[in-house]
Amino acid sequence: MPKVSVIIPGYNYGHFLGEAIESVLAQTRPAHEIIVVDDGSTDDTPAVAHRYDGKVHYIRTPNGGVSRARNTGIAAATGDLLAFLDADDRWLPRKLELQTAEYEAKPDAGLVHTGSRVFDQETGAILCEFRAGDALDVHALIRCCSISASSVMISRGIFEKVEKFDEALVGTEDWDLWLRIAVAHRIAACPEVLVEYRSHGRSLSGRPARQFRNSMAVLDKARRLHPGCAECRHALRTARRQMRHEYVHKLNALARQAFRERRYLEGCKNRLTAIIHRPGLIVETLKRRAGLAAPN
Repeated sequence: MPKVSVIIPGYNYGHFLGEAIESVLAQTRPAHEIIVVDDGSTDDTPAVAHRYDGKVHYIRTPNGGVSRARNTGIAAATGDLLAFLDADDRWLPRKLELQTAEYEAKPDAGLVHTGSRVFDQETGAILCEFRAGDALDVHALIRCCSISASSVMISRGIFEKVEKFDEALVGTEDWDLWLRIAVAHRIAACPEVLVEYRSHGRSLSGRPARQFRNSMAVLDKARRLHPGCAECRHALRTARRQMRHEYVHKLNALARQAFRERRYLEGCKNRLTAIIHRPGLIVETLKRRAGLAAPN
């Protein structure tokens, strides 16, 4: 029976860490080990981790980002399978049981992910829910990253074939790794919702410029995955258009909010950046205004 090492990276998430650890300890199939990698936190993360002495392996490192923290956990792991859980997320009780069974049924899989849901930190309300699908290949993953880190289980042997998390990427390092695994290995899934993601104020989705830059960096790397592949080229063009569209949409939303709050310099900066990435916005805006002003 394969042993599962659980890797929990965290930076200043002491107020969430206990709940994450408890969700691992509550699994119907116990983990072989729980590795908490404290990425140089300045809050009570060490104190929370030490409450679980004897149950978790605690590693503290200088702050270097989540990729470096996960890579540190991978290097320390002794299990056959590695499961990742971000410190602000939590698992449902049958996550390891069902996911390990899926891995045993499909030993050729390079990665197994699960369904998940997002809940609001303030209200506890479920915001959205995703069922995991098996029909994912590298082209589908280029177009859209539908796999998130806290749902993933990977064979430790995979890291003898592909590099670990790219520490130069921020917020998209998991997408980059899934692509590198998918190019040569099967992606399998447990469709059940087994992971709960917390929506709160420190989400990277609130930093659209950084997210856009790092997403484009992943797509630049992905060009080398399947040299000469026409489907890859099509998927990359589609993904780039979608990323740019989403970025411009977020910039415009931020600009409108800034103007409403009389932060005019910030609003102009976001609007100008949106126009640089989509020059047609000027014509679209003029046409829309002309249409509104046209007589009946």
